[in-house]
Amino acid sequence: MCAPGKLECDAQPPRRCGADGRWQTTTCGPLLAADVTGLDTTGLPGFNIGLRCKSLSVCSPGQGCIYYAENLGSVQSSETTYTDGSELPQAAATRVYIATGAQSMCGNPAITLTAAQKLLIAHDGQSHTVYFPAITATELTLYIREDGATFYDAALTNVAQRAP
Repeated sequence: MCAPGKLECDAQPPRRCGADGRWQTTTCGPLLAADVTGLDTTGLPGFNIGLRCKSLSVCSPGQGCIYYAENLGSVQSSETTYTDGSELPQAAATRVYIATGAQSMCGNPAITLTAAQKLLIAHDGQSHTVYFPAITATELTLYIREDGATFYDAALTNVAQRAP
């Protein structure tokens, strides 16, 4: 028996718990979203390195993913204000992009994340936790799988951080 809705993408074979409480073989794919309604970075302390020094945007593969345009939603470091982006006509795969923020006096500082720091994404009436790898970088693009694991590639083959 299992908890309905539970997902184990890294099990062999991948499995999802059905409404009847039994495991079913499944295929895991990208996290799909049409309308991101909130981003919570409190579980991602390595991102918050100074007021608006860095930006974090969630977007579809077809969007430019800039914090001020072409995204589903974005936040700036050390700021709680969420900036809503566009709403897609149908759900699409998602990625997260961390880059320079709106405060140009910061320059482009590196962020340092420890393994399993996390971002909470609210979208389409649900929420998902997304897990980050241990990394120090000035810019980062990660593709999100439906269980919150992240990958360095859109094909979801080059693992950045597995979901716990």
